[in-house]
Amino acid sequence: MATATVVRKTREQRIAMLKERLAKEQTAMRLVEARKAKKVRAMETRKKILLGAMILGQVEQGQWPKEQPKKMLEGFLVRDNDRALFGLPPLPGNAVTQAAIRESLEGRTTPTSIEELKKIAEHAAR
Repeated sequence: MATATVVRKTREQRIAMLKERLAKEQTAMRLVEARKAKKVRAMETRKKILLGAMILGQVEQGQWPKEQPKKMLEGFLVRDNDRALFGLPPLPGNAVTQAAIRESLEGRTTPTSIEELKKIAEHAAR
């Protein structure tokens, strides 16, 4: 009669095996989270596109004054190339403004309006 030999893993081997399994599960979890975040970003982008299309459609149909979206964008857009896309002039002292934006993106400041952004730009110019 043959006897089966049971090989028991040492505690260290079991810990190593569990750590490996944990690492695989964490990687799988990060992939799932990344896919979810990508889907959320895609949905947000789609919302922005659809909202913009609706506003442009209403302007074309005469339901909104042509200057209204432009006025709204005047206080919103700060990058020269974005402003040019809508026929808006560059902001005065925009190199300084860009420095203020960089400061904001680095988390040192959080402007909530164009006026606040201008104050940050003035401070950055000193």
